[in-house]
Amino acid sequence: MRAGLREGVLFRSSEALQAANTVDVVAFDKTGTLSCGSFSLSRSEILVEGVEDLIADLTSSNGHPISKAILAHVTSLVSLSKRTSSTEAAASPNGIISLPGMGVKATLSGYPLLGGSPRFTGVANLPLIQELTSLGLTLFTVTLGGELVAAFGLADVARPESAGLVADLIARGKRVVILSGENVGAVERFARSIELPIEDVRASCSPADKATFIADLQKEGHRVAFVGDGTNDGPALAQANLSLSIGSGSEVAIAASGAVIFGTNLRRSGVGALDLAAHARQHIIASLAWCGIYFVFAILLASGAFVKFRIEPQWAGLGELVSVLPVVAIGLGLDLRWKWRSKRAEVGSRWGRGRVVDSSAFFQVCR
Repeated sequence: MRAGLREGVLFRSSEALQAANTVDVVAFDKTGTLSCGSFSLSRSEILVEGVEDLIADLTSSNGHPISKAILAHVTSLVSLSKRTSSTEAAASPNGIISLPGMGVKATLSGYPLLGGSPRFTGVANLPLIQELTSLGLTLFTVTLGGELVAAFGLADVARPESAGLVADLIARGKRVVILSGENVGAVERFARSIELPIEDVRASCSPADKATFIADLQKEGHRVAFVGDGTNDGPALAQANLSLSIGSGSEVAIAASGAVIFGTNLRRSGVGALDLAAHARQHIIASLAWCGIYFVFAILLASGAFVKFRIEPQWAGLGELVSVLPVVAIGLGLDLRWKWRSKRAEVGSRWGRGRVVDSSAFFQVCR
């Protein structure tokens, strides 16, 4: 466990540690996992005057990074504090519901008010939306009564270590896949930025689509690890053989995961989780081998197979130490081995410099 903590990963069960040693496919959510999850607005198309207040109300209760970026933008366009109470009563949407992987819906004067992906709002075929999609932007659209009233194009950037993480996993013989709910153009643009082949990208995935894709891989005999951070990743995390959540992610994702990454360097923690599982397996095999050799020898000795060799009764208790101490030494060897690895990682250029563990995320996991 201590070795994992030094790498910024917490295995929540022995089953998760064992599963980490057998995975051959690693699937990632994009937003907030491989990417920073901090969106910048590239295009803003307000098609109906005064709709900013509605969009602010619609997105204010949703914690998704896209909704947060939209809320910050529209609140900069209009001062919500200047609205009168009568205006608020007339303009505020009712029954706001967040739909993971899709968007937000509400009603306004009996008309449906939707905010989210073009597929969810039903405007994917409009020329404006196709233009924004072709630019490789992540889209957030708003419709009222089925009519487009606003469209926003956002850009997300990869974590600095994401490209190195993908390269390390591929070098270890793992297939790397991105499963994202965003549009094809945005996801493919992101994949190119981290040098991941386009054929290993799945865009416009609902939470159920992610889980189904993983299940299909499992039917083909693959062992799949999924890494995610959001509520909409819950089904995929539950389906995967090994589920890893980001420590700063949603409580749903953490609850559904078998291991939690709370390190500040996703590359070090992600690769470290797989390497730690492989090394732990080697030490387990070594311990079992020693136990097998010792007990075979002890049984033969006790049965009189070694006629010319005899242990005095007063020394027989030492046999317990001989059986246990090597196993303890093997366990300590794993810890020392990973202390040495951690020191190399902290001072070497391969992993980069800076904090290894985000303490706030760690305490969130341990609550």
